[in-house]
Amino acid sequence: MTMMWLLVVIACGGLVVVDRWLKLLAFSGVTRDFGFAHFLLFKNAALVFSWPAPNKIAVVLMIMAMAIVIFLARRMWRGRNINALIGCLFILTGAGSNLYDRLAYGYVVDWAYLGKWWPVFNVADVMIGVGLVMVIFLRSRLRTKTL
Repeated sequence: MTMMWLLVVIACGGLVVVDRWLKLLAFSGVTRDFGFAHFLLFKNAALVFSWPAPNKIAVVLMIMAMAIVIFLARRMWRGRNINALIGCLFILTGAGSNLYDRLAYGYVVDWAYLGKWWPVFNVADVMIGVGLVMVIFLRSRLRTKTL
C-alpha cells in the first residue's frame, strides 16, 4: 500500500512539473502547429466554461472548491475508497497549479488549442478532468455495490 501512494505522489508531482514547464515554454513565446493541435500561450482570465469573473473572485471560488474536494477526500479515506481518493488528489494537484497561476499572474496559463469548438487547456486542466471522472465514476460505482 505504501508503494502505491509513493507512485501516486510521484505521478502527481511529475504532472505538475510537466504542467509548469509547458506553461514556461508558452510564456517564452514558443509556438508549434501539429496540424490537429496548436501549442500557444493563452491568458485565461475566465472561470470554467469561460464564465467571466474578476481574479479575486476566481481565487476565492477556487479555494472554496479545493476545500470541498479536501472534505470529500477525507470521506473517501475513511470509506477506504482509494481510487476515488486518488481522483481527489488529481483534482487538488491540478487545481493547485492553476491557483498558482491566478495568484502569480492574475490568470491561468493555457496552451493546448484543438480548434475553435474545443476550449484551450493545460495539463492541470486534464488532471482536474480525469480526477473528476474518477471521483464521480468510482464513487457512484461504490454506492451501487453497497445497495
